[in-house]
Amino acid sequence: MRLPEDVEQVLLDQGKIAAIKQLRESQGLSLKEAKQWVESHLSQYQPPVNPPLVASNIPWGRIMLALLIVGVAVAIVATG
Repeated sequence: MRLPEDVEQVLLDQGKIAAIKQLRESQGLSLKEAKQWVESHLSQYQPPVNPPLVASNIPWGRIMLALLIVGVAVAIVATG
């Protein structure tokens, strides 16, 4: 059985214990019943897969090194 939306949101935002508390308050369940319901949901839950924000094959270390070298070169030229 699916968790109520408010309890599911609490689970995502605040974790398992907070979700159990919310479920007990909203549904009038015992601690054991609420815990079983939340754990059952967790065992079936598949979090959404978000695509990576940045491609993993970009050589960020090399880019940062190049920017550092350019910055030093500009500073040397500006002071010299």
